[in-house]
Amino acid sequence: MLYTNKSTAVLSATSFGHCWFYDNGNKRLVGFNPAGKKVRHILQPKELEKRFTIATIFEDNNHLLWVGTWEYDIFRYSMIKITYQA
Repeated sequence: MLYTNKSTAVLSATSFGHCWFYDNGNKRLVGFNPAGKKVRHILQPKELEKRFTIATIFEDNNHLLWVGTWEYDIFRYSMIKITYQA
């Protein structure tokens, strides 16, 4: 199971059929397919490793992943280079 022994912060479903969550323990963003229960993407941005507490995650229709923090910071990551599977 994806959540076993994990400290997760946020869960966000996308219009592309996958979900994102933030793994607090490993300081990384995880994209997964809930139907197949498979991890599809793992991002470990350097700027999120230290002092931020993730409040929200959203992937827009242009495959931009928006990450908001409780410290009022917003980060944007382009997912356009990643091949999406059906």
